[in-house]
Parts: sequence; structure tokens; C-alpha cells
Amino acid sequence: MERVDVLLATYNGERFLRPLLDSVLGQSHSDISLIISDDASSDGTKEILRDYAAKDKRIKLFEQERNLGFVRNFEFLLNKSDAPYVAFADQDDIWAPGKLEIMLSVLKTSGKSLAYTDMRRIDADGKVIAESWFKEKGYPKISGTAIKACAVRHFCAGCSQLMTASVKRKMLPFKNDVFAHDWVSVFCASELMGIIYMPAALTNYRAHEGNVYGTTVDYAGNVVRQSHGNATYKGYLEYRRALIEQNHLRGARMCRGYSALGGGLNSSIEYLEKCKNVRFFSPLLHKYFMNMRPGGMVRRMLYELLYLHFPILHYPVYRRILKRSAK
Repeated sequence: MERVDVLLATYNGERFLRPLLDSVLGQSHSDISLIISDDASSDGTKEILRDYAAKDKRIKLFEQERNLGFVRNFEFLLNKSDAPYVAFADQDDIWAPGKLEIMLSVLKTSGKSLAYTDMRRIDADGKVIAESWFKEKGYPKISGTAIKACAVRHFCAGCSQLMTASVKRKMLPFKNDVFAHDWVSVFCASELMGIIYMPAALTNYRAHEGNVYGTTVDYAGNVVRQSHGNATYKGYLEYRRALIEQNHLRGARMCRGYSALGGGLNSSIEYLEKCKNVRFFSPLLHKYFMNMRPGGMVRRMLYELLYLHFPILHYPVYRRILKRSAK
């Protein structure tokens, strides 16, 4: 067996922590090191971790004296890893018993640098809300070396990933502008031997009010919050600029710092900057397909095309969302 380092960053996670620990330690691929860094929790998380660490020698527990934040906490964990394969874990999920065994087999057979899977979404009580995270979100299912597509859109949660140590080495040290370690890992893998999508849902991804990212299922409510309810066209354009910055540009700039291609992402960033400043419609439609690679998505692609290239057509959709949410 080849060892896998499972990296778990914890912070005030006592509510859901035990099921996650049991599911990781109960993997059919048992040659693992579970490396845990607790980020100065103030609840019962530390006591739970100490109890598990005392019972299973595969656990390596580190306790931070001050809060690092989840990004720097994962950087700390990556620096502690020395296995040929690395997986990220979130403190509130539940893994399928054969997750690592299946993913490791696919990753080795494919020769890729990173494999990622679909996920089920569950609620705080463990009830399945959606059988397919990718279908629900409309995310692209990308395999290969789609470097630009991996830079301009975040579509792959860290808890769904298994990567080779070469990806870890390319990621470290983190740049100052890193805000999503699992976006960086996918991009770095795309520049190495590429990535591979696995349709099996091998993680139960728990959506609850304490998540950092990825669980805003009330899309209309999210639009209202981000736009401050401003239904004017000027308000919409401000919201749209922020949307493009958050969903695409910020990540593309972050990935540029890791790119072996030097200025290879400059054209993608320039394209998105031009889209951000469009007021009515954009003639750059062809560049969407050159940069975004929609593979496997339809509804999301159409929505992106509207707000990136045809804001005058997207504006009525935006207004309907605000009006519906106000009722």
C-alpha cells in the first residue's frame, strides 16, 4: 500500500467532528496518516481530537496557539506532509468507506496529478439534500490539462480531491494572495499531468450555517445580500462587477502567481477585465469558449454567458430575483 496523508484543519468543529474522524480512520485503504491542525478552537474540538489521537497512532495532532485562518492552517498541514499522495478533509463531512482506495486506483491508472469526485450534499442532520453536487451546482466536469479553465473558475471542493505530492510541492510556499487552497491545488495539477473527474459521489458534503464556502443554496437570497437590494441598472452593474471579480478574476490572478507559463494567464485576465467593464453587451463571446471551457454544463454556461457578455439581457433576470425575494 502507498501511504496517503489526509490533511484536516479544524476550528470549533465539535458538532460534526466524530463522524468525519470515524469515516477517515475506517477507510478500506488503511495506510494513512491523518494530520490534524487545530486552529485554536474554543469549544470541545481539542478534547475530541486528543481522545482520538490517544487511540490511533495514525493521527498526528498539532494545536495552534493562535488562529491562523483556514488557508494558512492548510499551508501548515501541507508542510507537514511527506507521503506520495495527499487528500484534504473538512471537519463536518462523511467519507464513503472506499473513497481513498477507489480514488487512488483511478489516479494511479490515469497518470494524472489530481483526481476529484462528485459529492452528495447533506444537511446538518445527515439527510441527503442532493445526490450530485455537480449536477445541482451546474459545475463543469473537466478532465485533462485545461489550464485556463482551472484558473478562471473554482469548481472543485478540496474534500473531493486526491493529489500527488508533486502538486503539494508546486503549491508551496503559499503566495500572499491565496484565498482558496483547493483552487490552487487544481490549477497546479492542471499544469503538471492534469486532472481527472470521477462521477462517483464518495463524500457526503454537509451544508450548514457554519461552512466557510460552498453551501449558499438560497441563490436568490445571496443575490440580495451581495447587491444590497439595489434594483437600478447602475446597482446591477456594480453587483455584476463584484460578481465577475469574485467568481473569476480574483482566482485567475491568484493562479497566475503559480503558473509556469509566466504571462500565460494574462490574456484570460485581460478578457475578464474587459467583461467586467461592459455596460450593455460584449463582442468577445468567442473568448468565453477559449477560456472558460464549459464541459458538461448547460444551465450554468448560459447564465455565465448572460452576465459576462449580455448584461442588458441579464438585468431583467436580476430584477426578477430581487422582486421575488422581496415578497
